[in-house]
Amino acid sequence: MRRFDDTGQLRPLGGNRVVTDAAGRFGFSRLADLEYTIAAKLGEAEARQEGARINQPDFTLQLEVTTSVSGLVRDAETGRAIEYFSVRVMTMGGEPQVTPFDRVARDGVFEHHPGGAWLAANPPLQDTVVRISAPGYAPLLLAAGELRAGDHRRDLDAALQPLCNLTFELAHEGRKLDLEPVVLLFDARLAFAASSDELGRVRIPDVPPAVYKVKVQLADGTVLEGSLAVPARRETTLTLELSAAG
Repeated sequence: MRRFDDTGQLRPLGGNRVVTDAAGRFGFSRLADLEYTIAAKLGEAEARQEGARINQPDFTLQLEVTTSVSGLVRDAETGRAIEYFSVRVMTMGGEPQVTPFDRVARDGVFEHHPGGAWLAANPPLQDTVVRISAPGYAPLLLAAGELRAGDHRRDLDAALQPLCNLTFELAHEGRKLDLEPVVLLFDARLAFAASSDELGRVRIPDVPPAVYKVKVQLADGTVLEGSLAVPARRETTLTLELSAAG
């Protein structure tokens, strides 16, 4: 049985589960001497071995790959391959879109993909969207289009944008704005909140690349605003000149 990105997950009738290794091998230990069903699934394809018992010659399950989507994942800033990420093949109505409110949990489980190469075998035959998530990056959606039996799409490469440790200075009419509360809005919704230090600097970690509206309300009630374009870099320092809200 050939392995495709550790998706050959096996679950016998008793509920035990393993993942095949790089050579497609699997094994179970500490099983009672009973009859089991071994099942392997690769996307929508499934193979089963009935009546399996312990201490027998090796069992072999054959899974055919009839349809697949694959690609490479790289860092948008450095161009280097990203090797730890998750891939989900799903259906989504309308145009795929990711916003700064789509977050990736740093403590999630991310599969190892040597050289950044991924492959999803035997996905559902439908209008398909691929979601790629990695810690420290904004998630990415790729439109794969409608899949048909026999399709093998190998061009779904992705450049993930790293989250930015953002530092920016607030100024209004040439004066630094120190110790002022500040918010970053995206699509008129609150994305981040912080405050400037005694030098008028604001520091916010892990900001997804996007264009944000920045608002500051002074003690006298005056509202200042400006626009801030956060790049796809791990670190950046910017200066933002605010003007009175119109």
